[in-house]
Amino acid sequence: QDTRVGSVGVTATIPIYSGGIKYSYIREALQDETASELSLTNTRRQQISILRGTWKHRKALERVVKAYMGAVSSAKTAVEGKTREYKNGTTTMQEVLLVQESLYSVLADHATASNQLFQTEVDLLQSLGTLTAAGFQLPLTPYDPQKHLEEVRDKLIGW
Repeated sequence: QDTRVGSVGVTATIPIYSGGIKYSYIREALQDETASELSLTNTRRQQISILRGTWKHRKALERVVKAYMGAVSSAKTAVEGKTREYKNGTTTMQEVLLVQESLYSVLADHATASNQLFQTEVDLLQSLGTLTAAGFQLPLTPYDPQKHLEEVRDKLIGW
């Protein structure tokens, strides 16, 4: 009569309701990811819109500069004509000076338009991220802040 009597017991604890905290964190992370993607898309659209506007402004300024070049040429011709008329005695010095003043005004406007065109082109390069030494392919060694930090770490100036 070999009989053995024994018992084995297993106890498991399973929460019936955990409050949904884990799933709440997952939903929050998914919502944050979606919000970040939407923000990135919005920023990308804004930058593209700004670049398109700046490009159109540049093209318009290019046409303005060309128009001023024609106006400068016409004003120079007018000055030469008035100067000849003055030498022939058919006009006064005041009229010659007025035509020269008109020429200088057109030259000043041309210079202003050229400057605006240049500034717009610089803004475009800056927006595109190419207004850097690497963007211009300059033969410079890039600045390494970590290297220079290690050189001066724990040192007093002059010591």
